[in-house]
Amino acid sequence: MIRKQVLVALAGLACCSVAQAQLLDPSFETLNGGGTGWTNWTTFNNVLVESSIAQSGTRSARLGGNFTGPFNVSGIYQGVPASVGQIIEATAFFQNPASDPILADNFAVLNIEFYNAANQQISVKEMRAADVNSPIGVWRQVTNSAVAPCDTASARIVPLYVQGAFFASGSVLVDTATLAPNGSSNVQVVQNAGFEVEGYLPGWVTFGNAFREFQFTHTGNGAIKFFGNFNAPFNVSGAFQTFCVQPTQSYTVGAWAGTPVADAIRGGDFAVLNMEVFDAAGAPINAFQDPNNPGGALVNFTSVEAVPTTATPGVYTQVFNTTVMPLNAAKVRVVLLHIQASPTAGGGSTWFDDITFVENVPAGCNSIDFNQNGVFPEDQDVIDFFDVLAGGTPATCDATLGCQDIDFNNNGVFPEDQDVIDFFDVLAGGTPATCGG
Repeated sequence: MIRKQVLVALAGLACCSVAQAQLLDPSFETLNGGGTGWTNWTTFNNVLVESSIAQSGTRSARLGGNFTGPFNVSGIYQGVPASVGQIIEATAFFQNPASDPILADNFAVLNIEFYNAANQQISVKEMRAADVNSPIGVWRQVTNSAVAPCDTASARIVPLYVQGAFFASGSVLVDTATLAPNGSSNVQVVQNAGFEVEGYLPGWVTFGNAFREFQFTHTGNGAIKFFGNFNAPFNVSGAFQTFCVQPTQSYTVGAWAGTPVADAIRGGDFAVLNMEVFDAAGAPINAFQDPNNPGGALVNFTSVEAVPTTATPGVYTQVFNTTVMPLNAAKVRVVLLHIQASPTAGGGSTWFDDITFVENVPAGCNSIDFNQNGVFPEDQDVIDFFDVLAGGTPATCDATLGCQDIDFNNNGVFPEDQDVIDFFDVLAGGTPATCGG
């Protein structure tokens, strides 16, 4: 039985404010040895120190065009550690300066970029910050936020100046920046979820015949279109994204899908929404019954029909695939898949739009067996709870399941004092009304 003294001593530690890395020199004051740049910021192309105009302090950064080609960029950046699921928020003040105002199709953006442990870029979230219509000589704060995707190790704040196709002159001033986590989310980022980026499909790996089109959409101005390869029975075209998952947790991918009137599927063609499961090393985990071979060998995917052969043309239908992850699951590949049943009789296209991917938060609070070793209540659960709260990975957690996550009350907000309060409430036999689900 857990001793009262232990509870009292540990309860005194119930402060959930976890220290986070902050930007160094957020107001661009500390110059490098040559005085042409900054000690803590990395610049590229046409970026200058501005010493006469500042939003705070005495300096700011001036970004301008390079006159090297259409839509060339200049920028400045700094990064901080980040991890999957964190909501990263970036802010900065921008000014369209009277001394060299933005002209023509030039513009500035405030980007958040995510990188993995190998310093490879995973994704970018862009926010327009200033253009020719921005007021002259006025500092305006711009805010951008994004959920860190799978494999995130760091995030960067990247103010950029883009010189357009007319090679017009102009510049933008940047000052007083912030970049920090602002909570967390069980909704992982689906890159280009609505296929709104013109011309290509960033965030998606495609195969076969997959294109971004605009003639048949659910929302916005884009959707992804698939059609057959006309080379073999049951040939496939598709696109996928990869997400991080936890063993034994439930996840749902959602999509809107349909076939257009002008190019309706025929000859037995159809489309499915699949989830393929892999371990941390990238090996498939064969833990599911094959929907096409009941009673046969297990496969590493689950499948839901998204556009049946009998689908009504011109109508989008929302479909969901919910899957509980097997042991050792680490990543899921969400696959939008078009199947052409016959290369001679088949034809037409299927379209997908507005993709979502979420972890299904369990109802109520977590179990008091925090380290999931099957022994509870015990002092070790309390010790491990505070160890994980402080960022640790206790060796006493179950070797397969690990410890529970720190969002003890499953309300989607963590870290927070309420998780600690609810942990001790459940430990004492209570059922807190603050538990989510």
